[in-house]
Amino acid sequence: MSEQDRKVGSARTAAILIIGNEVLSAKVADRNSPYLVRRCLEAGLTVRVIVTIPDEVAVISGWVRDLADSHDYVFTTGGIGPTHDDLTLESVALGLSRPRVRHPEMAAALKGYYGSQVTEEALTMADLPEGTTVTFVAEGEPPLLRVANVFLLPGFPELLEAQFQAALPDLQGTRVFSDRLHVLLTEVEIAGLLRAVQEAHPRVTIGSYPSIGKSKYRVLVTLDATEEDVLSVARSELVRGLGDEVILDIAD
Repeated sequence: MSEQDRKVGSARTAAILIIGNEVLSAKVADRNSPYLVRRCLEAGLTVRVIVTIPDEVAVISGWVRDLADSHDYVFTTGGIGPTHDDLTLESVALGLSRPRVRHPEMAAALKGYYGSQVTEEALTMADLPEGTTVTFVAEGEPPLLRVANVFLLPGFPELLEAQFQAALPDLQGTRVFSDRLHVLLTEVEIAGLLRAVQEAHPRVTIGSYPSIGKSKYRVLVTLDATEEDVLSVARSELVRGLGDEVILDIAD
């Protein structure tokens, strides 16, 4: 899919690639994807894919290749350190068909950080996919790395959050308008209406979520669209079809 195809008439899209055996083996809990989803939405990006994969070059490079081609932005997390299982730099270079080249500013920063203890293993973190943009976020912290539409973020949540903040000026999101309806009927009873309105308004994303432990309503219906007037028409049709079975003034 071309970049133009991804942009016209739809929200800007993002994919999140969680890399690490430690997540798949439950040694470390994934705190990064919930944070990234929230921040992407605030930035006007719609997250379409979240994938958790092992530290394997063939797997990582394949996902990077596919996701970078089909999404506006890709965020990888983890695997950019100096040890044998830090394979993200190598994998991203392979996935984007770019050689790795030593980045002089990155190498200088590593030498400054490690001083006399710098090793060749540490300097491999300066061997970046060709064309990588390096943005230094804070002194003593790793920089933000971007190559093409792929952002290479660290696995540590605190560092990742600082780097995502630094990435915000580069993200060109599309505003998404949202609304919600609280319905007194069950999903079974409203399925036909939802399907009809969705088919009539394909540019609106309609979601249906049964309530659990909510005494005031039985189903939460959400509407999202990049065009406010289109969303408004779909919402009106749902309200008209639901009649007295929708609550319009409830705080969820």
